[in-house]
Amino acid sequence: MFKLVKLLVMVCCFVAISGLNLAVSFAQNPNFNQVLYWDNYSFSIKEDGDKLIIKPKNLAIVNRKEVHDIVGYTVNDVQIADLNDDGYPEVLVYLTNDGSGSYGNLTILSKKSPTSKVVR
Repeated sequence: MFKLVKLLVMVCCFVAISGLNLAVSFAQNPNFNQVLYWDNYSFSIKEDGDKLIIKPKNLAIVNRKEVHDIVGYTVNDVQIADLNDDGYPEVLVYLTNDGSGSYGNLTILSKKSPTSKVVR
C-alpha cells in the first residue's frame, strides 16, 4: 500500500511540474496566432508585439483587418460564440496583464448583422 501511495505522489509531482513548465513556456510566447470559425465566417486573431490584429473573412461588406493596441497585455485565449442570440458571432479575446498581479481583461468584438463590420 505504501508503494502505491508513493507512486501516486511521484506521478502527481511529475504532472504538476510538467504543467508548470507548459505554463511558463506559454507565458514566454507572446506571439498568439489562431483562426476561429463560425458558419462560413472566419476570424484570424494574432498578437504582434503590442498589437492585437483581427482579420475577418467572408463578411458581406467589410473584411478589413482590425488593429487594437494592447500595450501591457498578452493574449491568452480566444473564443467565438453567439452571446446575444442574434445569429451572428462575437469574438472573445482574453488578455492578461504583463505585471505581477496578472490582472485580466476581456475584449469582445461583435458582428451586428451580415452587412456590418466588426466593432469593438
